[in-house]
Amino acid sequence: MKKTRVVRSLTACAVLVLCASFSPACLVHAAEPGRDVVITASRMEQRADESLSDLSVIHRERLDLYSGQTLIDVLANEAGLQVTRNGGAGGLSSAFIRGANSNQTLLLVDGVRLGDAFFSRPLLEDIPVESIERIEVLRGPASALYGSDAIGGVVQIFTRQQKAAWSRVTLGSDRHATLAAGAGGGQGPVSYQLSVNRTTERTFSAMRPGDFRFAPDDDPFRLAGYNARVQWDFHPHWSLRVGHTRSVGRTHIDQGDATDAVGNFARSVDTRLRTRTAAGHFALSGTVRDGWRTRLQLSESRYKVALEQTPEGFGFPPFDNQNDSVQTQLAWLNDVQTAWGVVTLGAETLRQTIDSRTTQYTVRQREGEALFAGLTGQRAAHTWQGQARTDAYDEFGRRNTGLLAYGYAVTDSVRLKASAATSFRVPALIDQYFPFGSNPDLQPEAGRNLEVGADWRVGQHVARVNVFRHRVENLIALDEDFIPQNVPEAALDGVSVSDEWTSGAWRVSGRLDFVDQVNRQT
Repeated sequence: MKKTRVVRSLTACAVLVLCASFSPACLVHAAEPGRDVVITASRMEQRADESLSDLSVIHRERLDLYSGQTLIDVLANEAGLQVTRNGGAGGLSSAFIRGANSNQTLLLVDGVRLGDAFFSRPLLEDIPVESIERIEVLRGPASALYGSDAIGGVVQIFTRQQKAAWSRVTLGSDRHATLAAGAGGGQGPVSYQLSVNRTTERTFSAMRPGDFRFAPDDDPFRLAGYNARVQWDFHPHWSLRVGHTRSVGRTHIDQGDATDAVGNFARSVDTRLRTRTAAGHFALSGTVRDGWRTRLQLSESRYKVALEQTPEGFGFPPFDNQNDSVQTQLAWLNDVQTAWGVVTLGAETLRQTIDSRTTQYTVRQREGEALFAGLTGQRAAHTWQGQARTDAYDEFGRRNTGLLAYGYAVTDSVRLKASAATSFRVPALIDQYFPFGSNPDLQPEAGRNLEVGADWRVGQHVARVNVFRHRVENLIALDEDFIPQNVPEAALDGVSVSDEWTSGAWRVSGRLDFVDQVNRQT
């Protein structure tokens, strides 16, 4: 049967806010569109209006408008991106870029992969908004830059970098309270950043009456964490940086009512989801010689999730199930200035490890290594970008991906652009090696994307339109017996239109997305 989903959404907002900190209150000004320095679209610094990608930036000034809300609430207002959440704040969340699956979205925090290695799922629910400096959302395949998982796109979060001390308090209904504070500074060649945050909410039942999972109790939420970074500029052209971010969450979930041996109501089942998320990195960067910059980074992210249930419910005794996943990455990146633009050369390795307190997996670790190269340049009205990457896995052999993009400035205000890209995603470990209902014969998903678009910029007014045709082979989906299988081909076609205008403290934006999803097998 043909399955189609059309997503149509239009949002608009105009905002004028005041911010409070240790310094006197100040008027928040919106950043000028296109003047941002971005990294995600090419893995090097470039101005947003020079990028050929469908990219948007969410600044700290905008994030201040989301006091008391979550990262999912922030991303819900981005063009080409739809989100879901299981229950209230802290519930498992998903982001779908241009209609792709949530596990086809790559999440980075300060360049570090942050995801659940069991399901290849980005961990969007455990990142406090107060710890974020800015967010870059890249729509479209990016495996030629980042490897597996980036079929739909990339969400990269950069943590807070304010030099002055700051604090923020948000109070709301249902006993909501968010407390956050931070400071930055330095002495000589050493600088630092530190921020802490805590959010609690009494909230209400996560399910409506009538749902079989409904339980007439409150489902509170709690999230606390910190972000720390230290940098040592030990040479005029070289520096060492160490960073670490951590959050601990606790969310109550409705699972229905427990019954006694004869089926009579006993009491509501209390299910709690506990999570611990951490990401750290150690980076050495500097200038080898004029026009050649290099960066060597060792990073690791950890995710622990435990599901606790009391008392006995659905015939099962109380339980405490915990899954641990670790992703370790070593990356070497070089940017070299040439007459044709910036050449990017790099290599990286990725190791994913899983462990479960209650389930024995036949395979608990996966390793991959990659080499990549690219060229990004601009001359007169012409802009170009090319990327090539090869990833090698013992299970699947070598996977090659690439990207070609070209832009032409018709006038000072209008630019036309076109691109072609390939991508891939290796199967999630749980889909291949879970003791029940898995499929060890799964093959990696492979995507092919063609895209054309136009950007229009006049002063503080920016409008964009992008039309894309995306094909994904070997898409992993559950069959009628809930066994993951490879679907020969799926189609993701759509149009994304966005418009943004800023003036002083005012920002008005709108978006319109059309996405058509088709299983081409049926």
